[in-house]
Amino acid sequence: MIAPTFTGHRTIRADVATLRPFIDWSPFLTTWGAQPKHPDVLNDPNSGETARSLMVDADAMLDRIIEESWFSVAEVRLLARALDR
Repeated sequence: MIAPTFTGHRTIRADVATLRPFIDWSPFLTTWGAQPKHPDVLNDPNSGETARSLMVDADAMLDRIIEESWFSVAEVRLLARALDR
C-alpha cells in the first residue's frame, strides 16, 4: 500500500485563465438548443451559425471575467486516515 504524502485539508488554487482550455462547452451550448455536441456543433449546417455566435459571446465574457478577476477557483481536499480494525 502506498502511504499518502499528507493528511488533513489541502487547498489548490487556480486562475480561470489556466482552466479555460479544459472547459467543456457542450452543456452550455446544449442549454441553448445547439446540437450535436461541441466542437462538432460549430460546423453543423443546422445550428453551427448559432453555436459559433454563442461561442463568440462566451469567449468575450470569459475574457472579461479573466481581465477583471471576477472570481478565483479553489479546490479543497480532505484526506483522512481510515479506521483500521
